[in-house]
Amino acid sequence: MGKNQHVTPHKDGGWQVKGENNTRATIRTDTQAEAIQRAREIARNQESELFIHVYSTVKHVAKGLNLNNIILPQEINAMINLDNYVYRGK
Repeated sequence: MGKNQHVTPHKDGGWQVKGENNTRATIRTDTQAEAIQRAREIARNQESELFIHVYSTVKHVAKGLNLNNIILPQEINAMINLDNYVYRGK
């Protein structure tokens, strides 16, 4: 299992993906949507979890959780494309 991934605002603008406890960003993007997409890919590849920091809170997307049942603010839902997502939980 790899490091959990965090999507947060970058101090110099844009968004970043950081592995848990890393001091530097793995990826820096212009949009939150792009950062979320890249973080999802990394988390899946590393079999880790994804944390999206939104409005000073953390939305925790746990491995094996049915993402189709998560209720997020509409503007965040618009950024996440789950068209190809298949729930494989129990």
